[in-house]
Amino acid sequence: MGAVVRLSWTSLRQSLRRDAPARGRQVAALALAIVAVCVFVGLSWQLDDPSETDRFWRANLSLLTGALAFLVGMFAHAEDPLDERALVQAGQRPATAAFSALIAALCSPRGVVWLLGGLLTAMSSLHGGTLLAGGLVGLCLTLIDRAGVVSARGLVEYGVAREARAIGGYVITGAVGVAGYTLLLLPWQAAIAQFDAAYAETALWLPLSGAMLANSLDDPAIASRTLAVAAAPLLVLLVVLFAFGVRTGRRLLVTRSDGGASRFGLMGAAAGGASRAIAWRIGMAWLRDHRYVTVMVTVIILPVLIVIPLLIGGADRGWMALLPLPLATFLLGWAIHNDLAFDSSASWLHFTSGMRGSADRFGRALPSLIIGIVAVVGGVAFLGLFVNGWPQAFATGAVALALLLVSLGGSSIMSVVVPYAVARPDDPPLSQPIRSWGAAVFAHPVAGLIEAALCLPVILAAIRAINESSWAYVGMASALAVGIGAVCLWGGVAIGGKLYERRAVQLLHFAQQN
Repeated sequence: MGAVVRLSWTSLRQSLRRDAPARGRQVAALALAIVAVCVFVGLSWQLDDPSETDRFWRANLSLLTGALAFLVGMFAHAEDPLDERALVQAGQRPATAAFSALIAALCSPRGVVWLLGGLLTAMSSLHGGTLLAGGLVGLCLTLIDRAGVVSARGLVEYGVAREARAIGGYVITGAVGVAGYTLLLLPWQAAIAQFDAAYAETALWLPLSGAMLANSLDDPAIASRTLAVAAAPLLVLLVVLFAFGVRTGRRLLVTRSDGGASRFGLMGAAAGGASRAIAWRIGMAWLRDHRYVTVMVTVIILPVLIVIPLLIGGADRGWMALLPLPLATFLLGWAIHNDLAFDSSASWLHFTSGMRGSADRFGRALPSLIIGIVAVVGGVAFLGLFVNGWPQAFATGAVALALLLVSLGGSSIMSVVVPYAVARPDDPPLSQPIRSWGAAVFAHPVAGLIEAALCLPVILAAIRAINESSWAYVGMASALAVGIGAVCLWGGVAIGGKLYERRAVQLLHFAQQN
């Protein structure tokens, strides 16, 4: 055990050498952990009021620090010296290697940082059981860090690490956009005042936030009971990490013959039909191709940027709070009008294989459809919590769904009728070839206006629902959204598929030029 602990410290010391290949990642992970702990401790010392609002912010602070600990573990997984596989190769049994790695993680450099952070946060309270709560916070942060290491190792093993990083980047970008949107437009102070007590009670059942909140409880008996409740999930996490460590060590001992299993990552699920295969490939493009990434970031950020000038111009704050969700879903559906140009390097396979046009059209629209539906559901839930009335949230969701479906149908046609050249895969994503200027500059904006006009019945019904808080009009808007959207999407895929087959020669020529 002592040798394994010394190994972790020796690895850090060697990473400080100028010629160490792992220098940057090891040192950066430790520095990030120290910064996170300093912020965690500093803010926790400012929260010394045992009120419901104080407990709300303590819970948020602990959950944010736990997320940072997980990300630090994922970032440092490649140079992790406490790898069960290496310990098994050194002669330890899998169970012993998993146990040694877990115990040594508590005494590793980052483990010491997390433990000190937990103890320092505990000193912000003078209630009984503080030292135990601080130790529990430090232990939880260390195990969460270890869980990040194990998760990143598994993602690399299954070949989906790149996609996971892209998804994480989208989530962080979306969180920044939602945070700015909330602070600018929504009555978040009133919303916090409404559910901060219920949120704090729920956070007591989580290991990290429960240990943090135990410091703010006046009654020592309640604090001790809270610590016991928080320790139960922590014990489960410890058992899960130990089980994964044992499994990793045992898999190393299995002998594999030549020609064993291959890892295809997420593409391993692409079989099962032409549309499904195309959808998976386009989905990978959303995660890997920097041109698609630029489009997605624009879809996330642009609605909030559009609303800000309207607010400065004196637009009603309540209506502006509902605007970003429909704008985002419309942009998401409208953006695939140049998908054929983005995917030109593989389009010739579709033409030469005799693929049905409707399969190509639906496969290209499916990733945006899935992302858009998830955004609509999440947006309705978010607006329902922050806007005074669920009818307003559902009416906004109906408009967003209609705009998504109609714009997807229109883009399925327009990307075939008026394709235009875009940046090649190796070019900067914001570059635009001169040859792209032509009829598409006017055709696609006009098509977007027509798509918005087709959603006018849904928009009018939603406006009545918002003004009158009427569930009847919400139902009407939702029915119109599903009906109009489904017809437009089906018609767009069918018409676009026919045009795709009819204009195959012209599109193949376009694909070769682009």
